[in-house]
Formats: sequence, structure tokens, C-alpha cells
Amino acid sequence: LLTSLIGTIRKIIVVAIHPLDREFEYTHEPWDEGMKGGGIADYSNYLVQVKRFFDENYRTESATNCTGLVGSSFGGLAAFYTGLSHPSEFGVVGCFSPSFWVGWVPEQVTKDWSLIQKAQAVLKDKTKRPSFYITHGRVSEMEIAIIVSAREMRRALVD
Repeated sequence: LLTSLIGTIRKIIVVAIHPLDREFEYTHEPWDEGMKGGGIADYSNYLVQVKRFFDENYRTESATNCTGLVGSSFGGLAAFYTGLSHPSEFGVVGCFSPSFWVGWVPEQVTKDWSLIQKAQAVLKDKTKRPSFYITHGRVSEMEIAIIVSAREMRRALVD
């Protein structure tokens, strides 16, 4: 099966970045009392610098539709935020079990989430909005917020 794919999948460059402090760098606000958070804006700008470095120093296809981000958990949240913050840089975003629960208040209407508020202009303009792939696996009852918040985010993106 794998040999049948040879030549059909384009070559890609994968850049994996190890965070210094993922709970701070990958979140847009503190996620629990006494916890850190809110470093995603700086981290997001750093990812743009890394992308531009590769575009300038390697043979890349720098078009938005050829550049993507993928992350899981806090990394999925960071990928989502970065894609919305820099839609002219990243056109494809994969969010695996994203931590959309950060800043999520179950009783709050999805459009009022701080994460959605920060991205309204991009979300409203479907020509600018990146393509998103959002998924989650099975979770325990204690992690139900992951599923519910991901479904709410999907609903916000589709509506």
C-alpha cells in the first residue's frame, strides 16, 4: 500500500518546535486560578518569523495554501489562534483535541468567547479564513469539556 503512494504525495518540510513553557506560550489567557497563560500572541509571532526564515532560506512554496500548522491539546489551541492571527501566512490548520476549553464558560454563547472575539474579522471573511481540520478522540467524562468546546467552536466556524 505505501509503495503505491510513492510519487503521489508532494515533498514537505516539517518544522517541530519544542516550547519553553507550553502552558504559557500556547494559551491566550490564564486557564485556571493561579495558572499562567497569555503568551500565545508572542509565540504566534515567533512562528511567523520561523516560517519566513524557511521561506527565505529553503526552496519552499510560500503560498498560504501551501503552509499549515498542526497541534494537539494546547498545541491545537495554539495552531488555531496562530492561523486566525496570521491568515496570510498559514492557510491550513489542524487542531487535534484542541484545548478550546481555555477561557470557555459553558453558559456563555460561543460568539462571546474571548478566543472568538479576538478573531472576529478573520472568521467573518471566509476568503481570509484558513481551512481548519478540528477533531478529538474519545475522552473520559472528566474531559467532556474538550468535546463540548470543540463542537461549539466548530459550530461557530460553520455558522
